[in-house]
Amino acid sequence: MVVAVLDTGLDSNHTAFSPKNFTSEKLGLTYDDVASLVKKTKASELVDGLTVDDVYINDKVPYGFDYADNDADVYSTHNNHGTHVSGIIVGNDDTIRGVAPNAQLVSMKIFSDVMDTSRTAWILAALEDCVVLGVDVINMSIGTACGFSRETDEEAVGGVFDKIRAAGINMVVAASNSFSSAYGSEANGNLGLTSNPDTGTVGSPSTYDGAMSVASIAGVETPYIKYNDTIIYFTESSNSAAEENNFFDTLLGDKDSVKMDYVLIPGVGRSADYTGIDVEGKIALVRRGSNTFEEKAIIAQEQGAAGIIIYNNVSGDIKMNVGDATLAVCSISQNDGEMLAKKE
Repeated sequence: MVVAVLDTGLDSNHTAFSPKNFTSEKLGLTYDDVASLVKKTKASELVDGLTVDDVYINDKVPYGFDYADNDADVYSTHNNHGTHVSGIIVGNDDTIRGVAPNAQLVSMKIFSDVMDTSRTAWILAALEDCVVLGVDVINMSIGTACGFSRETDEEAVGGVFDKIRAAGINMVVAASNSFSSAYGSEANGNLGLTSNPDTGTVGSPSTYDGAMSVASIAGVETPYIKYNDTIIYFTESSNSAAEENNFFDTLLGDKDSVKMDYVLIPGVGRSADYTGIDVEGKIALVRRGSNTFEEKAIIAQEQGAAGIIIYNNVSGDIKMNVGDATLAVCSISQNDGEMLAKKE
């Protein structure tokens, strides 16, 4: 099997790509194969007189070319992402074992050493040569957010992806699902509207018919607050250095859980709102309002509260900076906050 990686390049001297650690009995792409095909590549149009000896690194890496800087040197001077990805796929040495250690690697560098981005022309040229070389798999751990499945004003782009599909090449592309399409919406707390429930983005070119779009998910344990049998998820606050606080570590210390009383503070948690209310060692439940999150937290701390839960006054999440407050602070949704406020 031959896997083409379109990325920032490759450190071909790394032992993970050494032919000494490559034991495949049959080569999918030989020196003679590359010699017969190199003149048909887009790479040969970019470099006059390009030969097989320029692009053939070894039996493990039978082809390497830099489509961004127009040369046969695939080593990146400032970004090892391509080497990292290639190692995950085909690497093999005493430390690294990729998922396909006996596959060959075609390294197609599509990021320049003199600029931080890649251009469509470089990507298309590399993809055209994947078809010429007859690779089995293409990996592209890159993408542009909010991609289209077909851009009618760029038929040349769609045509290249059609060629890949027609050739039976399995093209695997990152979905680029870093955020939802509503990320950055302050009014809605980074959440989409029910009237326009566009909750995620998928990046181009993973949206093209010829690509297999691969997304990721952060599968981590999520701490929560529990009221009777109701589980309430919360959002951590951050400090004055913009570092995320840890609500449970601050509140619990070395314990896994603790049962605590909470007290609803009227108004929006100003000093006067605590008049006649004992919050010593308890959790203050405070509604989001006109004063700052830091002010709410500092006042609750001065009143002796062990922690403060701030609930939203609109739908969505709250990203809070509570400055120099040292008590346990987190935020919860409007629905959960109003439910606790009624039960208190």
